[in-house]
Amino acid sequence: TPFTMSCGCQDDGSAEEQCSILNAVATCDLVQGEDMTDGLLTAYINSLGVGGKRRRRAVEDTPRTTAASPATTQTRAEWPTPSNWTEERATEVCEHALDNNDNLNYCEQAVIVANRTVSYDNIISECVQNIRISDGTNYVPSAIAQAEQFYRSLFLRDANWYQGSEAVQAALMECLHHTCPN
Repeated sequence: TPFTMSCGCQDDGSAEEQCSILNAVATCDLVQGEDMTDGLLTAYINSLGVGGKRRRRAVEDTPRTTAASPATTQTRAEWPTPSNWTEERATEVCEHALDNNDNLNYCEQAVIVANRTVSYDNIISECVQNIRISDGTNYVPSAIAQAEQFYRSLFLRDANWYQGSEAVQAALMECLHHTCPN
């Protein structure tokens, strides 16, 4: 994997360095305007019992909707749509787009290696509703971006993901490498 152990200084001004593969996620620090790296590194340092003096920030777990999403502006469209989209066909398109995205496959592999399960059914549901409301697939790429954000947020908010084997850590880093903006 392209990630190696890297070291950085503690925030308390001490000369002691903190070494971790987690320092590699520094390019993934801003997720929807929130500094996720600080929270992850803090949780990781706390899990090791290292005496860093960072404070944890509370991160809201409620899903955010954007003004660009048609689901927030219209709610009365029906199936089938004027161009004959059915709910079943829309679901197939959304699932296919998410299942065949290489970046998401790296993230799903990390979940499998960690022997955990996750679901982003709500992203598929929103994608289907966007097709219903917009009568097209213009918003399918945003579903992929939302799923990438889901995994980044999942992995960066919970340091327990990094307590597993080297294979789990490598798979997580691979996911973050492919989904984080560079």
